[in-house]
Amino acid sequence: MVLEYCAQDALLPIEILDAISATARKEALAAVGKVPLETAIIGTTSQWLDSLVIRLADRENIAVPMTRRGGKSDAITGGYVHDIEGGRYPWVAVLDFKSMYPSIMISNNICHTTRVDALDDSSEVNQSPSGTKFLKKSVREGLVPRLLEDLMAQRDEHKALMKSANDEPTRLFHDQMQSRLKFS
Repeated sequence: MVLEYCAQDALLPIEILDAISATARKEALAAVGKVPLETAIIGTTSQWLDSLVIRLADRENIAVPMTRRGGKSDAITGGYVHDIEGGRYPWVAVLDFKSMYPSIMISNNICHTTRVDALDDSSEVNQSPSGTKFLKKSVREGLVPRLLEDLMAQRDEHKALMKSANDEPTRLFHDQMQSRLKFS
């Protein structure tokens, strides 16, 4: 009796994870970010993004500085986000932010590899409202814009494959992959 209860108690969390596709989602996240499954499950978004940027930088023969791991005292305090009440509000427009921020980064070539402090020819840079300057794509394409374009193309490919899938496991696989490639 106790053994059956313990077995059921151990099996139930696995069934819950399967029902919500948690394992499949984390496997897709690990595949997209090229990180171990453990990092996809308990790691940070920064570790996942670092993996993508570092791998692209390595392919382009761009050196990446070592990062140091900080303690709790090194944590960055985030901005204040206030609670809101759900519902519809007058004079509020609903916009499609599918890829607004990535598109801005791509179109303005915003990347640490294209940032410049001073440049004589202002026609060769994009300048942000704060005054930060980034080389135009025609001069040098940034790693981050290239990575974003690649991720967007991969997502579009998985969405198309998901729609044309002939069986449920294949459709589910491509749905998980396109979901992990979504910018959020």
